[in-house]
Amino acid sequence: MADRVHRMEDLGIIKGFTVDVDEGSLGLQITALITVCMKTAEHHVLHNFIRDRPEIREAHRISGDGCYWLKAVFQTNEQLSRFLDRLLNYGNYRISLSIDTIK
Repeated sequence: MADRVHRMEDLGIIKGFTVDVDEGSLGLQITALITVCMKTAEHHVLHNFIRDRPEIREAHRISGDGCYWLKAVFQTNEQLSRFLDRLLNYGNYRISLSIDTIK
């Protein structure tokens, strides 16, 4: 089995392994789903911001409404508010809060 997994890694079929962490048990009770609409064409600046923010769990460049979709987690509303204040440096946003994870 291990040889087969290593072969698939070498072929690029398996890109990596992940650990599924219960973020709620770490005190990260707030999951924000954020659509970002860029102010400028300086997308690389937002990319750097995203890479440096540990609370951002996923980041996708999207089509349709908005430019980027972010999934971020926070312990408090105050942390979320400070994050959103910083995000305004890059563009406007729309936010939805996750009530429950189905899958």
